[in-house]
Amino acid sequence: MKNDKQPGKEESLDVEDEVTEVGPAEETASDEGTAAEASAETPDLEQALAERDEYKDKFLRTYAEFENFRKRMVREKEDLMKYGNERLLKEVLAIKDDLERALEHQDTADTQTLKEGLALIGRDLTKIITQFQVEELESIGQPFDPKIHEALAQEESEEHKQGTVLQVFQKGYTYHGRLLRPAKVVVAK
Repeated sequence: MKNDKQPGKEESLDVEDEVTEVGPAEETASDEGTAAEASAETPDLEQALAERDEYKDKFLRTYAEFENFRKRMVREKEDLMKYGNERLLKEVLAIKDDLERALEHQDTADTQTLKEGLALIGRDLTKIITQFQVEELESIGQPFDPKIHEALAQEESEEHKQGTVLQVFQKGYTYHGRLLRPAKVVVAK
C-alpha cells in the first residue's frame, strides 16, 4: 500500500497551534513601545518641519528679491529708452542756440561773417555726431549698392562706369556700423 501522507504534513495536523492572547499588560507595553518610537521620531519630524519652514522662507524671500529685481530692470529699461538720448539732445540744443544767435544778427552782420558763423556751427554739429559714432557714407565715385544707396535718378555718363554714383542729393549715415539713413544718389547708366 502506498503511503499517502507527506512527510511533515502529519505532524502539522497533529500538533495544535498555540494561540497566545495579548492581555492588557502586553498591549500597554506595545503602546509604550510605539509611543517611545513616536517620541524618538518626533524630534526628527520637528526638525524636518523646521527645515521645511526655513526653506520655504528662503524661497519666498528669494522670489520676492527676484520680482523686485525684475521690476527694477523693466523700470531701468523704460528710463533708458525714455532718457537715453539726453546727452545727444543737450549737444544739439547748443547748436540750436548758435543758430538762433546767428539769425538774430543776420541783418547787422555782413555776409562773410554770417558764412563763417554757419561754418563753425556745421563743424560743431559734425563733431557732435562723430562723438556719437555717426559716420558719413562716402558715395561719389563708388559703385551703387542698394543696401546703402537710394537711386533717385540715372544719368548718361561716358567717363564713368555704369552703376557708379555720380551725385549725392542727401548724404547717408551709419550709426555704430548700422545704416542710419541711406544716401540719395544719381547713378550712371
